[in-house]
Amino acid sequence: MDACEQVIKDLLLHEDSWPFTQAVNLREVPDYLELVTTPMDLGTVKEKLKSLEYPDVDSFVADVRLVFTNSDKYNLSTSDVGQAGKTMEKYFDKLFKEIFQTRTRNPKFNENDD
Repeated sequence: MDACEQVIKDLLLHEDSWPFTQAVNLREVPDYLELVTTPMDLGTVKEKLKSLEYPDVDSFVADVRLVFTNSDKYNLSTSDVGQAGKTMEKYFDKLFKEIFQTRTRNPKFNENDD
């Protein structure tokens, strides 16, 4: 899961991560749960990684993707947050591909090490 930790760290450092670093404040956005049934944010993903709540990489990926799916559901694609979600999703795809391709090309890489 070291690779997942690197991915989440890089995502949180991205300039467009600002809307996704912590849970949506339901006091500020009271209708959020009317459209989004399973809230998720990058800060929660990071905490779940730290507390070893992900049984595998696929579970981690599903939560990260949920952040962007939720953004698509709630935000207009032309809004600042909607645009940030699209940018972050593309960045995640790029990061994930780069980090995991590098790891699988390394002959010392063992799936059990993650």
